[in-house]
Amino acid sequence: MSRGIVPVALREALDAYYAGLAAASPAELTGAGDAGYYLWRAALETAIAQRMAARAAASIHYGLLGGATVAQIADATGMSSAEVAACWRAWADGQRHLEQGYPGLGVSEREYRRAAAVVAAGVLPGPEHAGGVTRIGSPHP
Repeated sequence: MSRGIVPVALREALDAYYAGLAAASPAELTGAGDAGYYLWRAALETAIAQRMAARAAASIHYGLLGGATVAQIADATGMSSAEVAACWRAWADGQRHLEQGYPGLGVSEREYRRAAAVVAAGVLPGPEHAGGVTRIGSPHP
């Protein structure tokens, strides 16, 4: 694969990333490589992060349906309850739009409402939501 092309599929991006690490020179591994190597790595890392963010949003959705609370998801992810809700809503709204255009794909109205009820119950106004504070790596505000 050319270093100028970032794969669309997550598995391909991960495979390319690990293959690139395995083939990297000592100079590239220690920060003394050429800019092209690091641009290629940054492109792959960004593609992987974006694809994993979408998968995390789907996992949040299925966690909500499986009985997890917003607080539990916030603790597991290091996000605030408000961030969990925003992440879920952005993903779920897109899934609803997909299902409306292509019945059978995306998230059904019933499933959406079930998860939305859990989100609504778990996101209460409080100090953790003030000022858009982000809690990363800590289960406590």
